[in-house]
Amino acid sequence: MDETYLSFLFNNLKHKGINSTQGLTDEEVRQIEERYSIKFPPDLLKVLQYRLPISDGFPNWRQGSEEELKDWLDRPLQGINFDIEYNNFWLSSWGEKPKSLYESIEVARYQTGKSPKLIPIYKHRYIPFVSGIEGNPVYSVWQTDIIYYGFNLEEYFNREFGVPMLGPKIAEPRPIRFWDEIVG
Repeated sequence: MDETYLSFLFNNLKHKGINSTQGLTDEEVRQIEERYSIKFPPDLLKVLQYRLPISDGFPNWRQGSEEELKDWLDRPLQGINFDIEYNNFWLSSWGEKPKSLYESIEVARYQTGKSPKLIPIYKHRYIPFVSGIEGNPVYSVWQTDIIYYGFNLEEYFNREFGVPMLGPKIAEPRPIRFWDEIVG
């Protein structure tokens, strides 16, 4: 994701009514990643350091409340827990489902804790952080109704906001441990 694409992206977003402000500094990124125990995927980091989207629906990493940002980061697990409790959700790879709800939720917490952390982009769209690699898929995450919303970040911006793609269309998403099992 180069500066030409980033300029093109934010010009298109501006025409769609999406406001943005000065991008995050290296120090702001360091503080955010430390405070929330996350790492931004390199391609999302380039976007956020070029310009920071601040319209409704975007996490405001600079001025959002700590409680709000933590909630945003916790939503995927909250959704899994909801579906365990109310919709009998359980992955066979987790083994036999415990009898108690508390134990079931603890297994889910452990399993999601071993999986790549999902970083919010917009509303209920998330991108996983995987060892500093660009080109991870973007998921639409609504409880355990998780689907691909772009096989990479550029395709996501095309699908969500109609920003034309400058790069080639990706044939299939990069596999992501755990999350693909729910999509699957």
